Amino acid sequence: MIIDQITRFPVKGLYGQNLDHATISARGMSGDRRFGIYHPKRVKNRSPAGWSPKVNFLQMVFESFLGAYETNFDASGEVLKLLIEGQEYGPYDLKTAQGRAELCKQIRLFNDLEDDGPLEVIEGLDQSLTDRKEPCITIGNPASLGDLEKQLDRDLGRSRFRLNAWFNGLEAWAEHELVGKRLKIGSAELKVIEPVDRCRAINLTPGDRNWNKDDINVHMKRIYGHNCLGLLCVPLTQGSFRIGDEVKLA
Repeated sequence: MIIDQITRFPVKGLYGQNLDHATISARGMSGDRRFGIYHPKRVKNRSPAGWSPKVNFLQMVFESFLGAYETNFDASGEVLKLLIEGQEYGPYDLKTAQGRAELCKQIRLFNDLEDDGPLEVIEGLDQSLTDRKEPCITIGNPASLGDLEKQLDRDLGRSRFRLNAWFNGLEAWAEHELVGKRLKIGSAELKVIEPVDRCRAINLTPGDRNWNKDDINVHMKRIYGHNCLGLLCVPLTQGSFRIGDEVKLA
């Protein structure tokens, strides 16, 4: 199995940034889900260290207009530009209070949110702002995506599935046999916890704010008996990996 794509998502709920290499620590994948945008009406159980439940943040599954927010990050993943329907906005320096405030103000000016109240960009101080409390990264098998695209007779693309890495070398859906096993990925070691159960957000096509007319999840359950694509992994050791590195059983 060989890594052929690496993506981090500096802002939770937005599209990501392709990389040629990445590092893994006890916090998760470096720079991934580092920032999040708090929703004014949904915030609860806020942690002083930064992590809090998914429902607190702007997310495509709740705010479909985010599907139209194409992203361009600098090398650090700290400075964001948005491209929305051909118009560029930013840059927004997410390490500064001014940059965060400007991004929140611009999102409000788009007037897509139904709720009033101040948005707030936060940074995960103790770990990445992943959906689960424990730090995790996600990896996927392009052969499974290819099989799904063949079954649906259309191109879906990788971006809508928002995985951190894709690896070649397994037949379609054979990755499910890796659940519970330890993987060596570059110099890091991961444990595969479970397949990624997909939410409604995969029904947004990058660059489009409108839901697909038919639900990919429904088709997956009809065809395969599940709607899982990708593997959820937790880091066991620190390390790094890059495109072209081998993924093997530890």
